[in-house]
Amino acid sequence: MRWWYAFTWVVVVGVSSSVLSLGATRVRADDSAYCRRVGAQAESEAALSLWPRLSLQGLRYPSGFDNGPMTNEGFQVRVGMSYSLLDAYRATRLTAASEVDCQAHAALEELQSAYEGSVDAPQRSAYQAQAQFLALQRAEVDAVIERARNRLSERIITIMEFNELLTLTDQLERKAVQAQGQVARLDRGMRPSAPGPTPAARPALKVLRDVLRLENEHEAALSSLRMLDAWALRVNGGVIPLADRSVDWFGWVELNYSLGGLFRGSAERRYRQARRDELRTSTDGLPAKLEKQQTELTLQVEQARNELRVLDKRLGYLRSTAAELQGADAALVAHTRDALTLEVLSAESERVYLQTLIESLANQRSKQRG
Repeated sequence: MRWWYAFTWVVVVGVSSSVLSLGATRVRADDSAYCRRVGAQAESEAALSLWPRLSLQGLRYPSGFDNGPMTNEGFQVRVGMSYSLLDAYRATRLTAASEVDCQAHAALEELQSAYEGSVDAPQRSAYQAQAQFLALQRAEVDAVIERARNRLSERIITIMEFNELLTLTDQLERKAVQAQGQVARLDRGMRPSAPGPTPAARPALKVLRDVLRLENEHEAALSSLRMLDAWALRVNGGVIPLADRSVDWFGWVELNYSLGGLFRGSAERRYRQARRDELRTSTDGLPAKLEKQQTELTLQVEQARNELRVLDKRLGYLRSTAAELQGADAALVAHTRDALTLEVLSAESERVYLQTLIESLANQRSKQRG
């Protein structure tokens, strides 16, 4: 029975080591849904490879066949068990590959959040700064309308001139409401943060390198598992009843190799290289989108700067005109000064938007580069 003891020892050691390895990499309940799914799927696939396979055989011998000491009957029942050491090793490697897959997915989610944030965050900051600026100017706008009402009641200005100031005021109020609405819209479009403390954001390009590294590690792990398919190492054993009504055991060890494994290695290397190239150059992947976004950020900064130069020229003209009116008769130019005040406020709010947008875009570009 020594062989049977050895067989049992191999099974126990193989199962125990595999269970310990699987237990060390088991996903936690607070992991993401994706990690829980791939972890459970890996454990499900590993379960059949990890444990021994039981077999029950029924053999019928031909009539007149000399069975020797095995049986005097024409039918025999055998109970056996087989265990594959390579399958047990494959089970541990499969679970380890699922861990890498989980890490790669987490890095990809972080990269996706960084990409989405870099699209919307600069505009949100600019609209918020514009809304805050206009909110601070509300008292001055109300004062302009109050002065205009007094002049209208005193017949100093006409109803058309009063409506002109109302139109400028309405434009400012609509601009403030639109800026607040844009902030709310962008807030709704941004991905909600996970519960708990928010980790410090990493540069997108650094996260991208982690994504590519982890994706390559995952593909390498799966490729190494496929390379094991050419090999098989199985321990088989069982018990049979003998003709003298006693029971004895039988067993064998089988090691085989598919010659196709000689050619599979080169194909796997080409596959991994092609996968690396695909991850790096795919036009619909995040790496290509981030590279394109870097160019777009540069173009947006340049466009905003050009618009700011045009606006500064217009703002300078309005301010110089307002300064020239300071020495004129107050009663005659009061309406014009108030109209210029509202136009200056409108232009200054646009300047706040553009200036904040330029700074946010530049900061976003530098953050992505790290």
